Amino acid sequence: MHKLRAWARVLYRCAAGSICIGFAAVSSATSPRVFTGRPFLRVRVLRSQKKIEIDGFGPNINGVRLGPTLLPVHMRVRISREHGIWFVRAEPGSGLLNSVVGRPVASAIRSRAPTLTISGSMLKFNGQLQPPAAVVLEARSNRFDVVENLPIGEYLEGVLPNEMPIHWPMAALEAQAVASVSYAEAESLARASEGFDVDNTVESQVFNWQTYAHLTFAGQRKIARILFETRGRLLIGHNGKPYLAYFHSDCGGATELPQNVWGNGAPQGVVVHDSYCLLDRHNRWHARLSLTELQNIFRANLHGFNGGLRGRRGELRNIKIASYSPSGRAEQLTLATDDGSLKINAQDFRRKVGYARLKSTLFSITRVVGGFEFSGRGFGHGVGLCQHGARFMAMNGSNYTQILMHYYPLARLIDIEPIQLRAPLSATVVAQSN
Repeated sequence: MHKLRAWARVLYRCAAGSICIGFAAVSSATSPRVFTGRPFLRVRVLRSQKKIEIDGFGPNINGVRLGPTLLPVHMRVRISREHGIWFVRAEPGSGLLNSVVGRPVASAIRSRAPTLTISGSMLKFNGQLQPPAAVVLEARSNRFDVVENLPIGEYLEGVLPNEMPIHWPMAALEAQAVASVSYAEAESLARASEGFDVDNTVESQVFNWQTYAHLTFAGQRKIARILFETRGRLLIGHNGKPYLAYFHSDCGGATELPQNVWGNGAPQGVVVHDSYCLLDRHNRWHARLSLTELQNIFRANLHGFNGGLRGRRGELRNIKIASYSPSGRAEQLTLATDDGSLKINAQDFRRKVGYARLKSTLFSITRVVGGFEFSGRGFGHGVGLCQHGARFMAMNGSNYTQILMHYYPLARLIDIEPIQLRAPLSATVVAQSN
């Protein structure tokens, strides 16, 4: 059923005015290109692969069509890399065209090229439907990364429904779209020397185009409208470069400074006190951890926490908050053991315990029988745009510009032309927080 729905989406987009080759949209009237500093982004969708299976219509590798040259028949392609050599094996797949033109013969290719460029229609990588785009396999010794060269509009199609619920208010989704573009552009500058601009995981932003392909027509039209309304909009910093627009689920009432989360020593932003996300009924959370559980976590991570637990074998007796960040989050924790006390970073502590257990570092600690009770607010690192806060701002009548200026008070929202972002931008300022 999902496969039929995905085909229906593509056929619909073809009927809506796209240029289609072998039933796959190359560009779409429902997917306007969003011009920012560059029209395309290199998205790493798979990393450190030893082999991959691709199936689709009319696959083309480094300019060589696999199968008949006149009609894009269905083919299955297996690619691996060993001893610095690409091994490509193509076999005929199923499909109506295969039975009409006759099943193509299998073919094999070997190559020592540093990259393989793949194109085709309705391509799937390891069973996952991909957007219509040129794909590059970048060699990493005997492994390889899979990188898609995507128009920014199609990149956002795969980001928005994965980073924010598509049924949320338009203004919140529009603010998310601008934040996502700005974040991607800023990250791409930092990776100028690498073979990709952004990852498809939470390390960058979650990108999965298959989520978009399975949306209803109404959902896809809503995303198209969001992209149209925010086209050409970008957040920039005081240096004229794209603003690293972090975002998270719920700030719990106050946003955090990035240097207090990642310790990169690069101050950006200010603490924003936010009453909107407090309207969320899931804003508060509780987690109970036993002494035994915490002791096991610490013993399994003796080399973590800046090495502070190395060599300590005494039982854990107590844990307290030693210091707070300006936003009210725990910054340093004091652990009391039989061997004495030591301080650990609260972000490290949360990572070791698990992000799902400790939803944020905005918590208090209470000693209870057999362990500790953590009572907190919010979900995520707390830096930048608070998604639940943006939702309630939109429900209360704020537009996306007001939302962005609330959470990024040191940034400017600009309209830009399709120019390169390698130099500071020259553009019209749309909005700037006072």
